Amino acid sequence: NLPSQRLSVHTLPADVRGRLLTTRAEHRGERPRSAALEMAAALIRHTLGKALRETGSAMERAGMAFANDQSYWDHLSRHTTTVSFADKQPCVAETACVAPSATVYGDASVGAAATVGAGAVVFGPAIVGDGAVVGANAVVHADVLGAVGDGSVVVDPVPAGELWAGRPAKLVRSLGPTEAAFILDSARAYVG
Repeated sequence: NLPSQRLSVHTLPADVRGRLLTTRAEHRGERPRSAALEMAAALIRHTLGKALRETGSAMERAGMAFANDQSYWDHLSRHTTTVSFADKQPCVAETACVAPSATVYGDASVGAAATVGAGAVVFGPAIVGDGAVVGANAVVHADVLGAVGDGSVVVDPVPAGELWAGRPAKLVRSLGPTEAAFILDSARAYVG
């Protein structure tokens, strides 16, 4: 069994921690530092690293805007959270519209011209198909090829041409051909 919390220098007893910090410093040929100094150094490294990453992102967006390349603009905001899990990386199509507050986890996929609403969460290995719609604050655990209403929890696959809603999501009705075409046309118009 794994321990419930991660081991770190700060979770060790004081006498062991002191010996470890002394040994680590001696190994590097330095004077031993206190635990408070170690924490301060770690905080500075973290803050500086974050500032450099944000500066790099801002410079990239400015360069793209200067070159009149608007591909960064809205379809996948820098605030959209894509989280890898167990060495699996989410896949989001370039023409997908993912809200800035949506989260895509693990090996989840979001297809071309698909829409994932604000606050929605898509867990891998779920697939949001081409032209599919996931409403705001929905939680997706299964494939979505049709449309899912706001706040729904998807545990069963949603076929194309159907509207599902609820907790857990159930079939509400089939989408007519004009509704399905409207959703796809709206997604295409929004993404460009």
